Amino acid sequence: MNILHVTFMYPTKEIPLKGKAVENIVHGMIAAEPEWNHTVVHLTNELAEDLHGAEYEGIDYIRLNLPKYYKAWQFLPQKQISWMLEGYKFDVIHFHNLFPGCYLFNDLIKKQNIPYIITFRGSCALSLKRLYRNCVLKKFIENAKAYTFLSDYFYEMAMKALKKKNIHIKADKVHFIPNFKEDIWLDGAAKKEIGFPTKILCLANVEPRKNILKTIKAVELLQQKRKIELDIYGDVYDQKLFNEVSKRLTDTIRFHFVLKNEDIMKVIDESDMMFVCAHLETFGMAYIESILRQRPIIYPKEAGIEHFIKDNRYGVAVKNVLDSEEMAEAIDACIGNYLNYNFKGRERFTAHAVMPQWLKLYTQ
Repeated sequence: MNILHVTFMYPTKEIPLKGKAVENIVHGMIAAEPEWNHTVVHLTNELAEDLHGAEYEGIDYIRLNLPKYYKAWQFLPQKQISWMLEGYKFDVIHFHNLFPGCYLFNDLIKKQNIPYIITFRGSCALSLKRLYRNCVLKKFIENAKAYTFLSDYFYEMAMKALKKKNIHIKADKVHFIPNFKEDIWLDGAAKKEIGFPTKILCLANVEPRKNILKTIKAVELLQQKRKIELDIYGDVYDQKLFNEVSKRLTDTIRFHFVLKNEDIMKVIDESDMMFVCAHLETFGMAYIESILRQRPIIYPKEAGIEHFIKDNRYGVAVKNVLDSEEMAEAIDACIGNYLNYNFKGRERFTAHAVMPQWLKLYTQ
């Protein structure tokens, strides 16, 4: 089976997305179905020209830089894509984001009559409000083979935006499939007693959406009555914001630059809990990593993972991520209930559990 994966790097110098979700899915499929062929077309533009998308071993990887001020329905980009992929024959296309694939791949889809799947992320629901050429968008979305979502929250957001544009999707085409990690993340994981001082881990880049300043404020509030420490690991996408963060760092609130993938598991094991309360968190790989290592999480109620853990068995959900007091109370509740968290069923977030769902979707 030949699958084409389409992803997109958003045109911003502050938030370089590197296709991690695509990387997980593709590598998971290679393990599950090694005879399948995968092609990745990574769309970007001149604003992101100096950034690099995820690289894939043994996969046809095509990077297409779009003009800085292009119109999504222009003749040239569509024809360029058809020309680049002329020698390929695809059984299915997976659009890992709605935009701009909804405009750029129509020519290829018509020529080869290819069925396709659309994954709606948080950014898709927001983009729907400002996308143009409704007739093209309507046809593209309604003719899809299937739709995947990561949360009820973003599903509802997308449905409201689609309704305003008179676009309808059939309920039997909707699927909720979580992100996942390799099965090795289960190896050697064990529950632990709460540490003293309690070590809180935050894996988040410094950008407005990640809510770092409110996170620090929540920890500062709780430090008035508990001995807790916060370690933030991430990259700096907003220097001005980082300057503000730097002013709040102390011996017990620390920032560390980018953590290597091979060290993430060790750092999680050494911590007591994961605390990431970002705005519009589509899913959050850090939550999965923490759950698989049997560490409770503090997460926004709107996050994608909420769809799969509505019983709060893995941690505490925060309704308002702008309220540092509520976040401080969530940390306090997590500490108080620490030994009662039940990590049964965490296997649902491994490749072994998730890949069959994708395989079924691609082949049905």
